[in-house]
Amino acid sequence: LNAAIEAARAGQHGAGWGVFNEPADMTLAQILNRSFVIRLPSVLLAARLRAAGYSTAAFSSNAWVSKRMGLDAGFEQFFEMWKERDRLRNEYRHLPPDVRTSPEMDLGDAGITLMKFKEFAGGGLKEPFFLFFNFIDAHFPYSPPPLWRYQYSSNRPLGERIARFGFDELSMVAGERPVDAASFIPFYDAEVSYVDFVLGQFLSWLRERDYYDESLIIVTSDHGELLGE
Repeated sequence: LNAAIEAARAGQHGAGWGVFNEPADMTLAQILNRSFVIRLPSVLLAARLRAAGYSTAAFSSNAWVSKRMGLDAGFEQFFEMWKERDRLRNEYRHLPPDVRTSPEMDLGDAGITLMKFKEFAGGGLKEPFFLFFNFIDAHFPYSPPPLWRYQYSSNRPLGERIARFGFDELSMVAGERPVDAASFIPFYDAEVSYVDFVLGQFLSWLRERDYYDESLIIVTSDHGELLGE
């Protein structure tokens, strides 16, 4: 569970992988739908802050960080970005100028998340506020916008294959890698650079509206990648 949501030890919030107590013949869909259990959602960070008078909103690009998993506890708004992407891409030209920057910068996953945030925030945020973002960009497959994709590698055939999820990730994890995993690193680095750019845009948004100086900003990760280490 992402540390930015927890605010308590596992023994306190009771989050656990309930699937280990289920029958061994469960289907994959059953595992995904029944695997994660939070027995005491009131101790999660968003729930505590909302009880203390904070406005709370979450923007998640990761299906494991979702309402289905109970991680919306305490959030007044919880946006599951996989349900928002197509609309924002299709309506891009019609979005307000203060929501979009340019197609080259906005239309990666992190950029779309930031656009949704700016659409949600409108002219400002109710203070005090707690915002949570879960970006999935630096996760296989690596498909940053073209301006970033070949920043560290000129291998376009490999870059396009990776972006299309042209490899079996599970076989990579198992050690049966179709290519040298080290060749993926430039594309992973490109995703990190893109997310860094988007976070910079978010910080600029905070500064322009005089939120930045009074904000506590935490950047964390739930895991790394297996790139041949």
